[in-house]
Amino acid sequence: MNFNNNNIAIDGYAATGKSTLALALSLDLKMKFLNTGKMYRLVAIFNLRNNYTEEELEKNLRKLKFTYKNNKVDIKNFIYDQLELESQEISELSSQLSKLKFVRDYLTKIQRKILKKGGFIVEGRDIGTVVIPNAKIKFFLTVSDEEGAKRRFKEMEENYNNLKYQDILQKIKDRNKEDKTRIIAPLIPAKDAIKIDTTNKNYNEVFNLIKNKILEINKNV
Repeated sequence: MNFNNNNIAIDGYAATGKSTLALALSLDLKMKFLNTGKMYRLVAIFNLRNNYTEEELEKNLRKLKFTYKNNKVDIKNFIYDQLELESQEISELSSQLSKLKFVRDYLTKIQRKILKKGGFIVEGRDIGTVVIPNAKIKFFLTVSDEEGAKRRFKEMEENYNNLKYQDILQKIKDRNKEDKTRIIAPLIPAKDAIKIDTTNKNYNEVFNLIKNKILEINKNV
């Protein structure tokens, strides 16, 4: 299935599971997958390691040569590990950097280039509104801050000591607020997005809900 080379956008709040869902759906529907959130995290790692000022980051950002292969987006000759990528520090920094116009412009340009041929399921925070507003199907996932914090806490507790639920909750609240209120490409649903509240739904329920909606729409195309 490739919807005649059209794309599917999945945007949403932190801890809605959109990255895991998008990848699983792409494999199940035999489509390609692009994790745009990872791209911002990689920029955050690059910035943190070099301790750049905003001006220095703008001068050096184009040194990052993004690659895409087998559903994975990376940076050429850039080494990192999964714990670093998913750390709270990188999550917070990527949110801050996403407010910068030159960062968003550069990554959006790369994302559109990757997605040009179509056939992708894409996850992010501005996919349906900015990156590919012409996506065939758009989803927007939400979750309560409390439920999102529980999920994130469960994901992280094995790898991090002294983790506190209240700290995670506050960070989730801050992240969603920052993303929804930023001036450039705010986290808002596209007018034609299918909204799904995942708060009282488990992973399988959300997966099946999205998949069935995709199949239903595709059947009527």
